[in-house]
Amino acid sequence: MELNNRFSGLRGRVIANGQVVQNLAMDTYRTQLATWLAGGTPDTPRHIALGQGTIAPSVGDLALGSETFRKQVATRFRRGDDSARLTTIFSVDEPPIQPGSASIAIREIGLFDAGEQTIANDGFETWTGGSPDSWATSSLGTMSQESGTANIYEQGYSLRFARLSGTPNFYQDLTWSSSLQSKKCTLRGGVKAGSASLARIFIDDGIDISRSSFHSGGGGFEVLSVLKTMGTAATRLRVGGELNWGGTAGTIGSAFFDWNRCVRDGNMWARTLFSLDKESDEPLSLIWELYFERQDEGGTMPFIAYDNEVINQGTVTAGSLTPSKYNPVGAGAAQEALVSTENFNLRYYVHGGTPTGGVAGTGHILGTPNSLTLRGNDNITSFKLIGVDGTSKVTVSYYR
Repeated sequence: MELNNRFSGLRGRVIANGQVVQNLAMDTYRTQLATWLAGGTPDTPRHIALGQGTIAPSVGDLALGSETFRKQVATRFRRGDDSARLTTIFSVDEPPIQPGSASIAIREIGLFDAGEQTIANDGFETWTGGSPDSWATSSLGTMSQESGTANIYEQGYSLRFARLSGTPNFYQDLTWSSSLQSKKCTLRGGVKAGSASLARIFIDDGIDISRSSFHSGGGGFEVLSVLKTMGTAATRLRVGGELNWGGTAGTIGSAFFDWNRCVRDGNMWARTLFSLDKESDEPLSLIWELYFERQDEGGTMPFIAYDNEVINQGTVTAGSLTPSKYNPVGAGAAQEALVSTENFNLRYYVHGGTPTGGVAGTGHILGTPNSLTLRGNDNITSFKLIGVDGTSKVTVSYYR
């Protein structure tokens, strides 16, 4: 005899400076819970990332659309029987807002089970003698500490790195652990250069080096990024920048480097979209609440209705459901939709095809009055419908 049972569903919401948005749980949390049930030790979410991506979340997402900054959760505590609260505050300088800018657009938030690798003196603020503390350089380049709004990306100073010959670099070896082998690490840094094909950043795992694209040479700061999958036999996590002067032989080239961040890309537990322009003098208070929804007596976990719409569907052109309804900005996407008809029959397809109207048309028939339940966001997105013998009033309720 086979008995079925369903594990409680993870839901949650984010409160960002008083703005409340629902999150969408990723497939990751189910994988981690399965690991725990099988006797393993799952990772737990401990870092919150901000980004500027605007594509609606999907349960299979592995990363934010365009991550800007990541920070460790400051407090974690249990609330009641079935929920937990994770909180942190992004200070005035987090994420950094380039000098001269009034704000930075934050459009997405993600919850991760891995986070930042500490870079000492990450903004070149501290110098002893003629070099920045914690950083080393090859003999082919020279370093100087610079200030002034035009030459810094954030805070008060930057590194001006100049080329004497060859391809000089500067670097820092971060805390190493064999647990980093096979992991993905991302380095981001603010770089300013007046020439193309000159300045870039890199990650070195002791086996080979991965490099970012070059600064465009436009003369302003750009955030460069390099992603490296650490080798299975990697021996170090070295991060840095380099110059590769492509001009006249013997010409000295230089660039400015500022604001360095290195994160170990872990698993994303949840993601949400929202809209906030973080001002240069404004901190961001963020609370993430996660809770497990109880099963009902039948062992099911019904979705919660959150929106609806009415569509008057004719017989000439096939229609579809409204994207702003099933993938609302700033909230989790619909996972179920109840579609009901009245007064005229419909034809429909779910797989992405386009039905045709009329008695001799194509597509599944949905009589009237009748209803259809669509399950899964992909099916809701692909759903198309058309009238058979007249304009039908279609009522849709959305659930997540």
